[in-house]
Amino acid sequence: MSFNHIININQLTNLEVNYYLCVNARACAQRIKIGKDKVYRYYKLFSNGLTVHEIYNQYQVNK
Repeated sequence: MSFNHIININQLTNLEVNYYLCVNARACAQRIKIGKDKVYRYYKLFSNGLTVHEIYNQYQVNK
């Protein structure tokens, strides 16, 4: 199974919805086809109160 290393705003929104619906990070990673470590990292950012827009802007700056 190949994983995508680039995240887009649609995937981040999907991650946020899965986070608030309490979907397991492993199941979410398999659905979106990204690495589970990346999902855990974004789940942690959501738990710290960041929004999709803030996370995506920081991703663009770091990229």
